[in-house]
Amino acid sequence: MKNLVIASVAALVLASTSSLAADLPTKAAPATTDQFNWSNCYFGAKAGTAWARDDWQDNFPTLPPGANVLPATHTSTSFLYGAEAGCNLQHDHFVIGVEVGGVAAKFGPVTSTFPLAGFNRDSTSKGNALYDLAARLGYAQDYWLIFAKAGVAGTSIDYTVVRTVDQAPMANASGASGSGFVVGAGIEYAATKNIVLGLEYDYYGFKVPDQNGVNTPAFVVQNITNNSYNVQALTARVSFLLNPIVEAK
Repeated sequence: MKNLVIASVAALVLASTSSLAADLPTKAAPATTDQFNWSNCYFGAKAGTAWARDDWQDNFPTLPPGANVLPATHTSTSFLYGAEAGCNLQHDHFVIGVEVGGVAAKFGPVTSTFPLAGFNRDSTSKGNALYDLAARLGYAQDYWLIFAKAGVAGTSIDYTVVRTVDQAPMANASGASGSGFVVGAGIEYAATKNIVLGLEYDYYGFKVPDQNGVNTPAFVVQNITNNSYNVQALTARVSFLLNPIVEAK
């Protein structure tokens, strides 16, 4: 009899507990996932390789037509290294930004030899650093960003001409400034909340003003004209965010 009473009481307690538990509200803990926000300012470094092409002419206006223009086409490659800094603003999936960058480079020197009135000439060009200021437009998907860029760019080129037979200086135009444009595209990945890795392709196009009267002997008038210069660059980059933002979806 005693066992029956105990069993009955236990059954009543169990039933009451189950009923109370069923009446209590239940709510599962929300699952959260981080979503990267590209609205930020940054600075960083980049390195890579580039290919340059320089088309220009040695022009001797005092010589007879047909013998007074020596055309040159020089191609060369260079290792690049430099830095960039900029800011981005994200709205929905779209990202706009502005960036300034510069890279050290050494294209050439490349030399062409030309016959001129019985005295051959060695004409040499050497490209220097590149720098640019560009706007960026991108599409972001969480930690990934693809982007295109366009802006203005600058560089400088050194030109020298010597007489082949004795290497006597004939002309010198060091640090000739070239101005133009840059267009490019790339992809970036936010490896951490603070560090962004990327890969970028850029095309630079420059027009260098004519370098007139750059002759070394006073009696030989020489100009360097019709200068068209372009560079294609492929660089890897790493950027450090100043104020990383990570939101919950």
